[in-house]
Amino acid sequence: MRHHQSGMAIRAIARITALDRRTVRHEINAGGFPGWAQRLLTASKLDPYRAYLAQRWREGC
Repeated sequence: MRHHQSGMAIRAIARITALDRRTVRHEINAGGFPGWAQRLLTASKLDPYRAYLAQRWREGC
């Protein structure tokens, strides 16, 4: 918000914050950036097969 209030363009804000321009525009129009929660790591369907897949990758398959 400080960058926007100082007159910085949305594109420049997006570039320095590594956010999409639409996200920056949306949050500016909403009046502020929310505190994003950190993603929880969940199990993948591939987890039981990771060792096998890594072995096959090393073998060139």
